[in-house]
Amino acid sequence: MKIKLNGQALRQFGVAKIFQESDEQKQSISFSQDGQRLAVCDHQNMIIYSCTALTQVCQVLMHQYHPESVCFTPQTDQLLHSSTRVDFAIRCLDLGSRQHVRLFSGHTDKVRCLSFQPGSENNFMSAGKDNKVLMWDLRTSGYTKQLGKMESPLFAYDPAGLVFATSSRTERIEIFDVRMLSEKPCQKFTYMLNTLANWTQLQFAPDGKTILLATDYSWCFSVDAFNGGFCQAFTGYANDEHLPLQVSYTPDSQFVLSGADGGRVHVWDASSGQLVAVLLSISIYPVSCLQFNPKTAMFVSSDVMTLFWLPKADGQYDFVEEETHAQPQSAIDVPTIDLTITDDSDPEVVQINRQQIRRNRVKRRLSHWRRVPVGNGLEEGELADN
Repeated sequence: MKIKLNGQALRQFGVAKIFQESDEQKQSISFSQDGQRLAVCDHQNMIIYSCTALTQVCQVLMHQYHPESVCFTPQTDQLLHSSTRVDFAIRCLDLGSRQHVRLFSGHTDKVRCLSFQPGSENNFMSAGKDNKVLMWDLRTSGYTKQLGKMESPLFAYDPAGLVFATSSRTERIEIFDVRMLSEKPCQKFTYMLNTLANWTQLQFAPDGKTILLATDYSWCFSVDAFNGGFCQAFTGYANDEHLPLQVSYTPDSQFVLSGADGGRVHVWDASSGQLVAVLLSISIYPVSCLQFNPKTAMFVSSDVMTLFWLPKADGQYDFVEEETHAQPQSAIDVPTIDLTITDDSDPEVVQINRQQIRRNRVKRRLSHWRRVPVGNGLEEGELADN
């Protein structure tokens, strides 16, 4: 049984655990692909949490790199992070040794977003304030491809990892096929330039049907992933400092969450745009980072603190049955051997039993696979004498 994520359930989410290792504003958070771990970074530290035990797993000092973007690789013991102090390279950090195992050079300004390709073991992308969108392979330090020059670019992979979307300022969204990068974009959507609200985040819905765009104003919105048409706006939250507050879909694509001033999290119905809930915490800071766990009923928000949100234990919820997959039955019956009948200490008995088991096994296989056609004096399925 698992909780059904509807409006009633989301209104009953509350803060289950709070961590605050420093007064640093958190820059980026990322769940591992299996939802078991969470990485949180600020300019001084990289902290890894267990999402099952709600405990800190390890802490890595980052004061010499000042990372602002982080994401897990498919391996939960390795992650990628950006650098803003020594250089603007991307580094691969091995959590077991707490050492960097590879450096990826190519950006000449801060990396704005960093993401691994779903379904791939090695491919990832980055977009920077140098207006570059670069594609990488974990096995080589140089980028494998640079997309055409864009202004204030953002990008996002679709859930299947077959296409990705890029944006340029607030004027254009382009859809690319990962298998045909030398070709022109599959789709291109153009919009009127908006000077009031800059786009700060691009995200595909988990069902791949819509694209969510966050802004540095008090609203975010979704567009159709296939034709670029406007779908829904999500407004009504405070962002007085015009910060790039993070937004997130729930794993079923039915709801949209956004951070807001004063530690609040706003929740909307993704299809209607109706406000479902405003969740409160003890924080007084703008919620700059927010993500829903891809596998469980949990989300995390972060400002100077890191807050784990879970359904309240005394809440009223609807439950759904988890899918179970029946085990296929073998076409040939497997014999059941009762080891209590014989004494294994007698070598002769053991040898006789083994020979009998082999004969029975051969007969069963022959009877299942070898068929003699009707008309030769035998019934269908009867074995012919050798």
